[in-house]
Amino acid sequence: MTHIDVSLTSTQLATRCRWMTWNNTMGSDHVPIIITINAEPEKQLFSGPKWKFAKADWITFRRFIDDKVETTEFNNDDVNQLNSKVTDVIIEAAKKSVPETKKPALSRRQKPLPYWNDIKTAISNRNRARNKMNRTNIDDCIEYRCLKSITQRVIRSTARQHWQSFCDKLTETSRLSSVWSMARKMNGTKSNPSPASLHDDCNTVTDNNEKAEIFARSFAAVSSSSNYSPKFASSQRTRLTSNRTTIICSRTTLRTQTRRNI
Repeated sequence: MTHIDVSLTSTQLATRCRWMTWNNTMGSDHVPIIITINAEPEKQLFSGPKWKFAKADWITFRRFIDDKVETTEFNNDDVNQLNSKVTDVIIEAAKKSVPETKKPALSRRQKPLPYWNDIKTAISNRNRARNKMNRTNIDDCIEYRCLKSITQRVIRSTARQHWQSFCDKLTETSRLSSVWSMARKMNGTKSNPSPASLHDDCNTVTDNNEKAEIFARSFAAVSSSSNYSPKFASSQRTRLTSNRTTIICSRTTLRTQTRRNI
């Protein structure tokens, strides 16, 4: 067994790197190379709770927003302040009418493949043969290659059978999300991967809250009212005033008719 790749690094990182091979080919003909850098940024491996829209009380949501619209001033010319007010109203209404999921626990151990129990014996036999080969002669190398081929066939056939069995159980009412979830499990992909780091003014950002702030600033810079031409800004103010007047008149008329009916 040999490693055929060459690893290069800068002089600044060379003293902080460790190079080694892993005693597990994972079905390949070459030994994997492991390079460890002693300057790894921290990652947040969990996300916050999510809204359960399927269980939302949309009547309460709508009523709360209607009440807030009547008591909140939206006559500000600045689009950023207007957006902040509208966002606050929507979030406050959601907190009162839309339940949230529980915060997922931090788990660093990846779940095994869904068909792991059917292939673990073959993988175990292959790994024992590999370890024995590394200590002994050419005969054990031949045995290892045979067991490796058998293990690859077992993995492929088991994965195919498991996927076929899953597809046979699908119906017209099956959720598409369950299909994608199984596809990710079959590939060994984490369902909640860690977001990639961002670079902002030559700084590496790994905190999720800081990433959200960067996206917000970028979006605000593009959507800011400072980018409007004077003609477009004037038309927007006129349209906003007209819409608010229409809403107030409609609500006043509706209340008057309701009182008369009562």
